[in-house]
Amino acid sequence: MGLGEGEVRERVDGVLERLGIGHLGERVPHSLSGGEKRRAAISGVLAMGPEVLVLDEPTAGLDPATREELLGVIRALRGDGKTVVLVSHDLDEVAEVADRVCVMRDGRIERVGTPGEVFYAGAAAGPVPATVRVAAPLREGHPEINKPVSFEETLAALKATLGQ
Repeated sequence: MGLGEGEVRERVDGVLERLGIGHLGERVPHSLSGGEKRRAAISGVLAMGPEVLVLDEPTAGLDPATREELLGVIRALRGDGKTVVLVSHDLDEVAEVADRVCVMRDGRIERVGTPGEVFYAGAAAGPVPATVRVAAPLREGHPEINKPVSFEETLAALKATLGQ
C-alpha cells in the first residue's frame, strides 16, 4: 500500500484498540483462541481501510460470548458507516445485524429488502429467524406488534402486548 512503517503501526494499533484487542498485539498467532484469531484477522483487514468488508460465516464455531462480541464489532463498523456484507446461514445472526437482506437459494436471489420485509414475506415460504417465528403468529390479533426482527425488538413487542 506504499505506507511507511510508522503509518502501518499507527493503523494497526488503532484498529486493535478499537476492536478491544490491543492486548493481543504482542502475542504469537498460534497462542490465540478461535475468536481472537478472527478478530485479529478482521483488524488486519480494517487497518488497510477497505470501503467494503465481506465476512463469510464469521461466527461459525464460536462460543456464544465470543459470537456476541464479534457481532458487536460488526454493529460498530456499520455504525461508523462501513459497508459490511455478511454471508451467513444463521438467520438469527442476520436478524441481529443486517439492515438489508438478500436471501439466495440454489444460486438464485429469492428476496431482497429490509429484514422485516424479507423475513415476514418468507415466514410461510421458508426458514426465518426464531424471533419472527415467535412474533409472526401473534401479529394476527395484535397488529401493534408490527414486524420485529431482532431479539430486542421482539422482546419489546411482546412486553408491550402483555402490558408490561
